[in-house]
Amino acid sequence: MPAKAQDTVPGAAALPGGAVWELKFDGSTSTLGSVVFRTIEAVFYTAAVVSLLSLLPLGQQLATTPADNRAPIQTIADSLLNLRDHSNVAAVLAFTLGALMYYTLFYRSRLVPRWLSGWGIAATFLMMTASLLALFSNSPVTGYTLLILPIAV
Repeated sequence: MPAKAQDTVPGAAALPGGAVWELKFDGSTSTLGSVVFRTIEAVFYTAAVVSLLSLLPLGQQLATTPADNRAPIQTIADSLLNLRDHSNVAAVLAFTLGALMYYTLFYRSRLVPRWLSGWGIAATFLMMTASLLALFSNSPVTGYTLLILPIAV
């Protein structure tokens, strides 16, 4: 009999990898792929936070630098802000791919009602569209709130 999440670690189903235990592992790549994409998402969010935290020392250095030498520091700060913005978009894209794999696994395993996992699949495609639009228009993903809204429901 396969191990269930409630038999091993309490609350493991709340973790991204917890679904692997709950989803009757059938050897499909979707099970492992969903965990991998959620890990990639965490890496991109970590890169975004680190780039944002790197702005504080730059701001302090900018405050003490003479006005004629501020251009290189401003360029580095702008690059870090762009890195943060693009990391967030990449993280949302990784989230959508991982969520799509989760919802297809839920749809196939019938652990949740099919209409609910179908709603998740449709919402994931809308969110993926929002992240691709944000990537190519150089704007934040939150600018496409109507496309992101169905996954919040």
